[in-house]
Amino acid sequence: ICFDCWHNTWHSKEYIALTLNVHTDKPTPVVLDLREIPDGTSESLKMAIDE
Repeated sequence: ICFDCWHNTWHSKEYIALTLNVHTDKPTPVVLDLREIPDGTSESLKMAIDE
């Protein structure tokens, strides 16, 4: 995933928040500011979701 291409879109933020929320079983939404995610973190994010 190329974060630079879509990190400013609310839709993408909501999608990731919902995805993380489902996989972590947390009652509250996970809010991410993707502008804070450096290059190469996408793989770590995928691993965290897979867990």
